[in-house]
Amino acid sequence: MRFRRSLKNAVLVLIFLIMCRWRCQRNVSVSYIPMTIDEMMELCRGYVDVEIPSEHEVITVTQDEAEMLETARLQDLEQPEILVARNLATEFPQHERKVHAILMGSFRGGSSFVAELFNSNSDFFYSYEPGRTLVTCMRKFDEPFSLYRPRHIQMIENIFRCNFTYDVMECYASDLETSNWRKRTREIPLLTTKNLCSEEWKNKYGSYVNGCAIINTDMLTDLCQQRKHVIIKSIRLYDLNDVMALMRDPTLNVHVIHLIRDPRGKAPSWMDRRVVQKEHYDTDDLTDEFVGNMSKYCEVALENLIVGLSMTDVFRDRYKAVRYEDVALSPHEMASDIYDFLNLPMPDNVTKWIDRNTKSYAGGPFDTSRDSAKAALSWKQTLSPDAIQRIEEIPPCREFMAIAGYRPVFELEELLDENNTFLDYFPPGYIPNLGFKQESYKHIYWTP
Repeated sequence: MRFRRSLKNAVLVLIFLIMCRWRCQRNVSVSYIPMTIDEMMELCRGYVDVEIPSEHEVITVTQDEAEMLETARLQDLEQPEILVARNLATEFPQHERKVHAILMGSFRGGSSFVAELFNSNSDFFYSYEPGRTLVTCMRKFDEPFSLYRPRHIQMIENIFRCNFTYDVMECYASDLETSNWRKRTREIPLLTTKNLCSEEWKNKYGSYVNGCAIINTDMLTDLCQQRKHVIIKSIRLYDLNDVMALMRDPTLNVHVIHLIRDPRGKAPSWMDRRVVQKEHYDTDDLTDEFVGNMSKYCEVALENLIVGLSMTDVFRDRYKAVRYEDVALSPHEMASDIYDFLNLPMPDNVTKWIDRNTKSYAGGPFDTSRDSAKAALSWKQTLSPDAIQRIEEIPPCREFMAIAGYRPVFELEELLDENNTFLDYFPPGYIPNLGFKQESYKHIYWTP
């Protein structure tokens, strides 16, 4: 048995290395030279296969461009104030350090709902989807979209450091100033009209127009520094490896909450975006485009999940995979669990928000007030049995569901059982379909 497992691991490693070498040769513009395994792993950490949601196109970045941005980032870290912060970072207990958290979700994956667990906490500076504004700013500066992913990481790092002074961040502040109040308060909830038009803010930030303070980089820096912690919610982070540079930085104390969702639960939410919504969806509604998008979601979620579960001991305490369904069905318990992961106490106002917003539906596909348990399992009534089976048969989704503990439907009677959540136990650090602990698997996927 031990020999078979060793042989299986060796075969998996060989397949992975072949795929990794082919992927790097295909996407990275460098001449082929013999490489060691470590060098190959380092090269494959480059930014490749970038998908910009607003452009719907796959783009690539050369290894030279990736190295250029990483060199610039490392030079920034050599600044005196950063070196001082790095030296001080280890002098404070974990529970006393500033937490920088990334809520890494997916479209219609429940991330807006889960993010409210932090937006309702006055200790957090909350930034909603800064990568969306980044696309506009990159167009303004005529930058190639091949730099989107490294620029996005750079933007996240600057928000974590409350640094809004360089070109893209100034563009970010300008975009917030010219946005309508709904978009503005969604992206930075602190920027409410009540706050902007208050005498306190007008006196504090000086310049104002139409009776309200003007949003600028000084204001954003001040608001960010006033808060004990920072969290960024993003559905535009596609590769957990992109975040590794931030997780390695001892001055940032970065934690990643990776939110995943049952593809069967995402399906009705995706299809509800149609002009004419339907109460029930059958296989005819699962177009080739839909199947392709769902396949891509499952593939990306699977890769990130395995990378996250395969992290070394140093980073294992900074990555947490969370199923949306678990939060929706047990919001109090899961909220407490997430705050424990961040080594932070959960304040009473978060508990009150959960009580107010998880028992009723206020309307709107992006609304965060809903009957969370009903929303999580609505696919059981919305999708036909054939449509459910079709989604379960999508190859990447079948693998993703097995690892994430989403149980397939075997009998029609199971759908009629209101108590059947189709959720298996999902312990961190265990990969069910491979049958062994992550310690035996982590060498297959690269780790920092």
